[in-house]
Amino acid sequence: MLSAAHKSVTNHPAPALLPGYWSVLVVDDEQDMHTQTKLAVSGASAFERPIRLQHAHDPVRAKELLSQTRFAVVVINIGADGQGMELAWWLRRQKRNHTTRIILRLAQAGMMPELNTLTEADIDDGKAMMELNPRCLLALLVKAIRHYRHIVAADEAQQQSQSLQNGMRNVLSASARLFELSHFSQFLPEIHKEISAIADVGQDALLLRQCHDAHADDKSGSNTPQGNPRFEAIMGLGTLQQKLAEPLGPELLDLLQRSQHSHDIRYRHGALLCPLPVPHGDSHYLYLPRAEAISDVQQQLIAVFTINAGMALAHFAQEQHVNETQAELLLRLGHVAANQAHHSINHIKRMADYCYELGLLAGMAEPQADILSRAAPMHDIGNIGISDAILQQPDSLSPEARAIMARHTEIGWQLLSGSEQPVLQCAAKICLQHHEKYDGSGYPNGLKGDAICLPARIVAIADAFDALCHKRSYKDAWALEDVQAEMQSCTGSYFDPELMALFIEHIDQFIAIKQRWPEATDTEGVQQQ
Repeated sequence: MLSAAHKSVTNHPAPALLPGYWSVLVVDDEQDMHTQTKLAVSGASAFERPIRLQHAHDPVRAKELLSQTRFAVVVINIGADGQGMELAWWLRRQKRNHTTRIILRLAQAGMMPELNTLTEADIDDGKAMMELNPRCLLALLVKAIRHYRHIVAADEAQQQSQSLQNGMRNVLSASARLFELSHFSQFLPEIHKEISAIADVGQDALLLRQCHDAHADDKSGSNTPQGNPRFEAIMGLGTLQQKLAEPLGPELLDLLQRSQHSHDIRYRHGALLCPLPVPHGDSHYLYLPRAEAISDVQQQLIAVFTINAGMALAHFAQEQHVNETQAELLLRLGHVAANQAHHSINHIKRMADYCYELGLLAGMAEPQADILSRAAPMHDIGNIGISDAILQQPDSLSPEARAIMARHTEIGWQLLSGSEQPVLQCAAKICLQHHEKYDGSGYPNGLKGDAICLPARIVAIADAFDALCHKRSYKDAWALEDVQAEMQSCTGSYFDPELMALFIEHIDQFIAIKQRWPEATDTEGVQQQ
């Protein structure tokens, strides 16, 4: 995450120029000198800011004020005994203040310190009291303020440059992390988190896509003709998460229309619109409606980050296409195995959805549940090594045939193990373990309890539910109440008790999946409750 220290630097300008006036401290033990200085400066200004005096009659009070306030200039009286220089040294050496300018008011002519002392203590000027008439004093103050102003501007430029360099390093690190995200659902929370580290942008965020499809649904609320760009909200955070289906407001639409031909950030009325340029794809935008005042440095950092975010979005789109292709290939390969046992493609789709839902209920993160849903259809891939005569036999299998049939778990494992792809790694474990039983009486290795991997325990429940609910060559479909009763009776022996409790508690979700991918024989089987 971008550092909090960087945020504090970019949020606030250097404190030296915050006041709307120039503060000047007069240090003198004689009240007459304070009075004369006050008369000389009364009503004066420099560079469109008034000059305001503060007074100290001794070094102790002067140090207190110098520790509390940023002064543009300090006028120090140098007495006949040379006292006064100690305060100048304290300011430069102990306080390390090299910004405030110092003017010396000398008790007598000829008391000016040596040149090397003036240089080392960074003294701007010095005049004997007899020479310091009001006009001369005011001229010295204006000259010193000009010097102070240049120093502050240089410090601010250096600070801004350093802040930009530090911010760029952090932005590059944050951008790299976007490419490491495992699921698209993490994208908006991650970019919002990183931009929040640059500036205060509130909790609300909206990710939008500009669609050029003439037949796309127009959720933007704009009355653009068909074929013109349309804007669609695809993900939200905070209060905007619940408003994705609502038409976009006129102010946001106006910002979007103005941003179509520019990659510049637009900031208006506390709202920030950041283009996410996606090479060779639909344009995307990040909308932050509650952004605080954004400095130039912050805008530069956000602009760089959102360019990288657009590239990450393009990477996601490409990866999603690869994943969808991979998922379809796995689904079709799973169907090849299922088809040998006269199982339909919808059996494979139901298995994917059952496992995804039960995985989420069991506490899996969405990316892991997604991997499970793509791996689950492969659970019987080992069937390709089993004779059709055994797979399609309508009667009960002989002990010898059962032994051959049981080999499909190890065949599936051998086919899929050794891959570096997470989906295939998960599928290999499922193939090997989905016929293990919770009490240790399953095959091929007699694993017990949590020694069976969670994906295989989930697949075991999903596969049993689907098999009981649907007609097979050796059985008719069961009624729902009979299915539940049978599966609950096997809890603790066949099935993980905690997973089975979750499954039964949310049985309506699994019935809905069954209805989404029906079989032609479903009207003969499970009845609605």
